Amino acid sequence: MGTSDDSNKPVQYDVTSQRWEVVKAFLFCFVLELKKRFGSTPNNPPRSAALCTGRADGSNPDFVGRTKHAILVIVRAQESDRESSVYALLQSNGWREPEIEKLKLLVEPFDSNDPILSACYEGAAKNGGNFVVYTDPIIEP
Repeated sequence: MGTSDDSNKPVQYDVTSQRWEVVKAFLFCFVLELKKRFGSTPNNPPRSAALCTGRADGSNPDFVGRTKHAILVIVRAQESDRESSVYALLQSNGWREPEIEKLKLLVEPFDSNDPILSACYEGAAKNGGNFVVYTDPIIEP
C-alpha cells in the first residue's frame, strides 16, 4: 500500500479533500447540536403540519365553489405564528372558512415515502408554506 505497481514512487493522496470532508462532518454535527440546544432560529423556523378543512371559493376550476374539502397544510413559522400562517396561506389561495382540526410540530429531518407529502414539505421549506387538497369533497348533512 502507498506505492504503485509501475514504479517504486509513493502514491500521493489528496489530503486536502479528506480534511475538508472531516471539517464538513464536524460542522454538520455542530449545527445539529446547536439546533437541539437552542431550537430553530427566526431565520429558519420549524415546520408544522395542520389537518384542516376549507370551502373552495370557486377561483380554482378543480374545486366547485362552496364545497368543503380536507386539506393538509405544512407551514414554516414560529410557534406563536403557526395558526395565523395556516389561515393566511389557505385564504390567499382560494379557501374560505378554514378550520384547523389538528396542528403539530414536525420532527426534523422529515422522512416520508409519499412523493406528494415530500413535495409539500419541500415546498414549505422554499415558500414558507404549502398544502395538499383532498379531491373528494366532504359530504355535509
